[in-house]
Amino acid sequence: MLLEKNTKEAKALSGDLGKARVVIGIGRGLRSEGTFAEVLTFAERIGAQIAGTRAAVDMQWVSEDREVGLSGRRITPDLYIAIGLSGANFHTIGMHTAKKIIAINTDKKARIFRIADFCVYEDADRVLRYLLNAENLEKLSKRDTSELAKRLVFLLKTFPHSVNSVRRND
Repeated sequence: MLLEKNTKEAKALSGDLGKARVVIGIGRGLRSEGTFAEVLTFAERIGAQIAGTRAAVDMQWVSEDREVGLSGRRITPDLYIAIGLSGANFHTIGMHTAKKIIAINTDKKARIFRIADFCVYEDADRVLRYLLNAENLEKLSKRDTSELAKRLVFLLKTFPHSVNSVRRND
């Protein structure tokens, strides 16, 4: 079973989600175990915890205690990176109070873009491969999450994107 294997090996799936300063939220848009493995590698690299939507739990990417939203838990990290999730109310009710939200999704009409500070309109696989090759992310994640967020936004400007100057937390 995918979940059992990854939970034993990954700090990103076994730490305290409620105290995490950086959280990567995943959803149905990951589509493959390969993409999930890239998310795990990226999370370990930047010291993030992984959370998920109900779909991520159903697909066994994350355990039920890592589900964020109406039927899960509520979190307020300094930085929330949403990868491949639509932003349905059932999920966003649990994470919309994050200080900074970066969202990556191919669907420009995805609801997650209404509440994200920085919106990237690109395939998760392509973005993750690019970020995994970026330098100095480990150093930034150990110092200051705001510096990590700035560096990520700088790197992600390579892709089609927009900045949400009026973030909605409804």
